[in-house]
Amino acid sequence: MQHLNKEQMEAVRHRDGPILVLAGPGSGKTAVLTEHIRFLTTEAAVDPASVLALTFSKKAANEMRHRFLKQNRLHSTSVTFGTFHSIFYNVLRQYNKGNPPEIATLQEQIRFLQENMRKHGEKTVDAAEAMRILQDIAKYSLCDRTAGGDLTREKSRYAFRDRRREKIAVCRDDACQNQAVSACEG
Repeated sequence: MQHLNKEQMEAVRHRDGPILVLAGPGSGKTAVLTEHIRFLTTEAAVDPASVLALTFSKKAANEMRHRFLKQNRLHSTSVTFGTFHSIFYNVLRQYNKGNPPEIATLQEQIRFLQENMRKHGEKTVDAAEAMRILQDIAKYSLCDRTAGGDLTREKSRYAFRDRRREKIAVCRDDACQNQAVSACEG
């Protein structure tokens, strides 16, 4: 820890709640974070299984894990290192009782949308238009719920004002599979 400056040492010794380390490339972020995890798990008596080190890239997650294991002379650890995608993929997997979650690719989403628009009597759209529609659906998801568990109908009506968007809402409702009540009335 002698190679760290005053600000880095302050981050390493932080005990209460989450910590966010923002710094430029090559400034020692990984060193600070791995030292912080070591501090928490050895000196602050934090259970290693309750520590989550979240990064943006697989390379950074692997580097952080490798450095942590090396500096602590360990072969394995219950500290979780990962990317946003890998961590939340595993959350979905645990929620799905260990089975891999069914995550549709962009091409599958486009095909699903096009098929359901045809099914509901709408003209076929090209991939670019389908992408715009999918972005609208994501922005104003009919599966969004209020605190009471109901659909946010006002948001749905705003997003799907015209007839075509109402048809898309029906398609999205089909995708929600019993999770949502149709926001399209009539």
